Amino acid sequence: MKKKIPHIPPTTPNPESFLLTDSMKHYIRQNNCFDLLRYFFALLIVAFHFSVLVNSECDGRIAQAGPISVKAFFIITGFLVTYSYLRNEHDLRKYFRKRFMRILPAYVVVVVLGFIVCMALSSYSVVDFLTTGKCWKYLGVNLLMLNWLQPSLPGVFESCQMTAVNGSLWTMKFEVIFYVILPLIIRGLRTSAGYYILGALVIATCYIYPHAPIQLQDFYFFLSGVAILFSLDWLARAHRFRNAFLLSVIVEMLLYIPDYDGLPYVYDTLRTIEIVTFPTILIFLAYNLPIPKALRSLPNVSYGIYLYHFPIVQVIVQTGLFRDNVVLMFIATYVLTGIMATLSYLLIERRYLRRRVVK
Repeated sequence: MKKKIPHIPPTTPNPESFLLTDSMKHYIRQNNCFDLLRYFFALLIVAFHFSVLVNSECDGRIAQAGPISVKAFFIITGFLVTYSYLRNEHDLRKYFRKRFMRILPAYVVVVVLGFIVCMALSSYSVVDFLTTGKCWKYLGVNLLMLNWLQPSLPGVFESCQMTAVNGSLWTMKFEVIFYVILPLIIRGLRTSAGYYILGALVIATCYIYPHAPIQLQDFYFFLSGVAILFSLDWLARAHRFRNAFLLSVIVEMLLYIPDYDGLPYVYDTLRTIEIVTFPTILIFLAYNLPIPKALRSLPNVSYGIYLYHFPIVQVIVQTGLFRDNVVLMFIATYVLTGIMATLSYLLIERRYLRRRVVK
C-alpha cells in the first residue's frame, strides 16, 4: 500500500529584495515629512521661475533656489523610488506600471492643455497655427519628453524673457531614465563586480562632476538618494545620522556663504562633496522635522505645482495681467498654480493612483 503524501500548499514567494534591510524598513515606515519638503521646494521653483520670467535678472539667493530645488526632488525620488522597487523587485511590470501611472497622465494633460492655450493666445490664426510644422513637432516631441527639440510654439511668448511654453519639463526625461536604469543598478549590486564598478564611478565622479553639463550634475543626485537609502544600516547606529547631518550642514554653509573667486578648486571640491552632504541633510530632515497637522489630510499637489507654474507665469506675462504690480502678479501666479495643481490631482492623478493601488 502506497504511503499517502500530505499536500503542501504552495508558498507565495517574498517579493521583497534581500537588499531591503530592517533599517530601511524602520526608517521608511516612520512618520515623515517628505510631502512638506516637496511643497517647500516646489514653491521655491515657482519663485525662481517667476523671477527669471518677469524680471530677467535674479537675486543671487533666488538664482540658487531653482537648482537646489531640482536636486532636492531628484534626491527624494531616488530615495523613495528605490525603496518602492526593492519591495517588488521580482515584479518589473508592477514597478514600471506604478512609476509611469504616477507621472505620465498628468504630464500628457499639461502638454496638450498648454498646446490648446497657446493656440488661443497665438498671434497666428487658428488655421495658420495648425498648418505650421512647428506646432505638431512641439506636440510630438514634448509628448515623448524630447522637449529641447521644440520648446516653443509659433506666435506666442515671443516678447517674453523666454519663448518656451513649459521650461520645467526638461527634468521629466531624466526621471524616466532613472526609472529605467534603477533595476540595472540594483541587479549590479548583487555581484561583487557591481561594487567595483560602483567604486570606480565614485572615483570618476570626483573628476567629472565639476565639469559635467548641468543636467548630468543633477542626475547624480538621483543616485545619491539611492546611496543614502543603502547607507541607512550604517547611519542608524548610535548617533551617526545626527553627526553626519551636522557635518553636512557645515559643508553646505562653507559652499554657499563664502565667495570663492580665485579659488575654483576649493569651490569645485565642495560642490562635489555636496553630492553626499545635501542628501544627508534632506533625508535627516524628512524624518526629524515636525509634521504639520494640516498637511496630513491634504492631497499632495506638489507635482501639479511643478508642472503648471511655468506656463502660468508665461500666460500672465503675455496677457499683461497686473503688469504694473509685481506683487499682484506674484500672488496670481501662486493662486492660479495652486488651483491648476489641485484640479490636476483631483481629476487626473488621483484616478490613476487609485487604479495603481487596485491593480
